Amino acid sequence: MDKEEKPSILRQMLASLLSPLVHLLVSNGISYREFNEVSREVFFKKSYELLERQGKKVTSSHLSLISGLHRKETTEFLRLMKSEGGSPHLSNAETKPESPYSAMVAEWISNSRYTDKDGVPLELPYSIQHDGSPSFFELTESITKDMRPNVFMTEMIRLGIIVPVGADQQTLRLEKAAFLPSTDFKEKMTLFSRNVGDHLKASVVNMESEAPPFFERSAFYSDLSEEDVLIIKSLIQKDGMEFLKKIYRTSDDLASKHEAGSKRINCGIYFYAENCHDNNDS
Repeated sequence: MDKEEKPSILRQMLASLLSPLVHLLVSNGISYREFNEVSREVFFKKSYELLERQGKKVTSSHLSLISGLHRKETTEFLRLMKSEGGSPHLSNAETKPESPYSAMVAEWISNSRYTDKDGVPLELPYSIQHDGSPSFFELTESITKDMRPNVFMTEMIRLGIIVPVGADQQTLRLEKAAFLPSTDFKEKMTLFSRNVGDHLKASVVNMESEAPPFFERSAFYSDLSEEDVLIIKSLIQKDGMEFLKKIYRTSDDLASKHEAGSKRINCGIYFYAENCHDNNDS
């Protein structure tokens, strides 16, 4: 492909990629001005990283040329970078660490100690059991030492992730096999940022590589009925969750055989459906 064609193609797909994100932003009170403020920081950082990878001298003029930012802005960003330890300044755009709640659910659904023979999460008594059987207290302690188990339990009940059962309400049942709280916006956004961000990173790496290093496939089909979509949705919810459990179990088994490593993975499954002529974002 001609080098001059690429910017034109990228501009054409930009609206399609941005459209759902902008919908989320404006629906939650984020204006173009705020979006622009964050975008400037991101353009600065990525331009800085590009120059470093190419082994070129990083100057405010060169950064301005690549990013399109005014030279006064790149000069100010460089000043902030130096005052904050020498790395490009970027406020809240990097991937956040995994939520302890999602880590808890992952362990509960994937560790055979906390599931029955069919892989269904057990209902766990809160307190440590004298006979050595699993408990919520033990599970919490294996995930984090920064939050007391009773506080962890209270917050997970509030989020709708677990529900107390039994006559004494001291046994806890996992309410959602796939963690996505229905009420806590901050937790939902943490997952949104990580999952969509990692998928986009993988896609970008694949676009820039001769041989794509990351697996990325989708099954696209049109002309389905409403009933067809419901059947496929049910299939994905069942088989997709089983696949993710397998990934969790395999990762847990591998990690238990050595000291903590430096790598992380993120493997996800998504499902989307709409009317064939609804997508006009182009």
